[in-house]
Amino acid sequence: MLDSFDFSLSDILWPIVVLVVGFILYQALQKAFDLSSKKRSSLVLQKQITNIVFILLLIIIFVIALP
Repeated sequence: MLDSFDFSLSDILWPIVVLVVGFILYQALQKAFDLSSKKRSSLVLQKQITNIVFILLLIIIFVIALP
């Protein structure tokens, strides 16, 4: 029964690694923006930029990770 499934350990670990790395990058970007921002008006824009960068990084990593 298990022989019909062709899963390897790397197929399971890739999404986990991608999510962990993406989350760490996202937190680092948020801290960098929070430290550099002193104005309240630009904080919302910077959080939106951080979210866009995070989504783009995830898309790029998934495209590279997929065979």
